[in-house]
Amino acid sequence: MRIRKWLLAVLVAAGLSAATYAVGLYRDAHPEDETAFLFDLLDVGTGAVVAEIGAGQGHMTLAAARLVGPSGKVYSAELDQAQLEALQRSAHNSGVSNVLTVRGSEVTTNLPEGCFDVIFMSKVYHHFTRPREINASLYRALKPEGRLAIIDFEPRWWRFWLRLPAGVPGNRGGHGMPIGILVEEMTAAGFRLERSISDWWSFPEQRYCLVFQRTESRSWAPSHNEIVSSRHIRVSSFRSRE
Repeated sequence: MRIRKWLLAVLVAAGLSAATYAVGLYRDAHPEDETAFLFDLLDVGTGAVVAEIGAGQGHMTLAAARLVGPSGKVYSAELDQAQLEALQRSAHNSGVSNVLTVRGSEVTTNLPEGCFDVIFMSKVYHHFTRPREINASLYRALKPEGRLAIIDFEPRWWRFWLRLPAGVPGNRGGHGMPIGILVEEMTAAGFRLERSISDWWSFPEQRYCLVFQRTESRSWAPSHNEIVSSRHIRVSSFRSRE
């Protein structure tokens, strides 16, 4: 009897895990609401020039392209040439003509300098093996006072089954990106923390969104309290639209 109950509990847990994972995959593949809320937050309108870093399959890139319209441009940066080619095909098949693909590397985005109103990325920063160089590249690519949005998640003990991405700095504390360390790294690169949303996603996993603004001086640094409190600044998340 006990064995049956144990097996039932295992099956239920496995089923819930699979369902949660499936929900996450679906939401990542249909980011239209998320992208629209992000662009509202960043004051991105028609005609803007934006870029996505680590675009993957390009779901957010295509959503962004529709939002900025034919007079705007979306650059999509990715390491994998095959994914860039697949994104180009997806854009063509979707009738989207304002997407430009760029192959980056571990040390540079290869984006044109001083070109972008906004740069954004989702679940990408914690994979950077050379964050200092990439952050300098992001800084150069933005227009003066341009904004950078980083969506990511904190390391959690229950992600023990996820390996730490190869080559990342050793201070990450697991698979994910601690908010305090992210703020420190971006500050050192010349960015000012403008807004922090701790509950960008709350289901099926917790994700945050930090918005930084490029500054003309790299001497500014947040106080200890600002770094710590960045975990707790909240605004309405895009979940309110669902």
